[in-house]
Amino acid sequence: MIITRVPFRVSFFGGGTDMPVWFERHGGAVISTTIDKYCYVTARPLPPFFDHRVRLAYSRIELVSELSEIEHPLIRAALQRFDRTDIEIHYDADLPAWSGLGTSSAFAVGLVRALSGLEGRLLSKKDLAIEAIRLERHVLEESGGYQDQVAAAYGGFNHVEFDPAGDAGATGGKILGAGAGGFMLLFCPEEMQRAVRERLSSLLFVPFAFDRSGMQVIHYQPSESG
Repeated sequence: MIITRVPFRVSFFGGGTDMPVWFERHGGAVISTTIDKYCYVTARPLPPFFDHRVRLAYSRIELVSELSEIEHPLIRAALQRFDRTDIEIHYDADLPAWSGLGTSSAFAVGLVRALSGLEGRLLSKKDLAIEAIRLERHVLEESGGYQDQVAAAYGGFNHVEFDPAGDAGATGGKILGAGAGGFMLLFCPEEMQRAVRERLSSLLFVPFAFDRSGMQVIHYQPSESG
């Protein structure tokens, strides 16, 4: 059995620019954060004692023998993608569906993670987002953008850019700082860092390393009178 918990998101700026019809021409960017409201997906192998091979529990109950009989489109597409039967899936959430907080995409990310986990595979956050996008936007051809799946997979406060030519290799990022300026922090594999720097060559690049030492005295000279 596997239980996944995926946060819902609050979007601040950039809604609409995460849709391919826009960012494939003009690029796009969104700023969002995930909150402490979640959806939960429970998946477990179904014991071989029933007439049905798939049991689903969400706002309704489905008991089917063939994947094609599943009425929930996302679950049907996901189980077909993973070629999985003899399974039981439960969906629960802290907020109702269609609340405008990325609930459906959070479910997609949680479902993909649960199904891959049952196979013994640990997908990266990037791969989770990509697979959820593929299911919702390409397989099911549902309208909408890409920000919800990215937010659900990565969590936290994020600045996500959508490049018309594809991303240069960064898998996530966020804005840092306030006041008179700030920085954009990006995470990407080491082999892609040069491509990312070239893509952002108009910006100042500041290399840094992590510090684990905390406060240290690096020089101390007491006064002669002390």
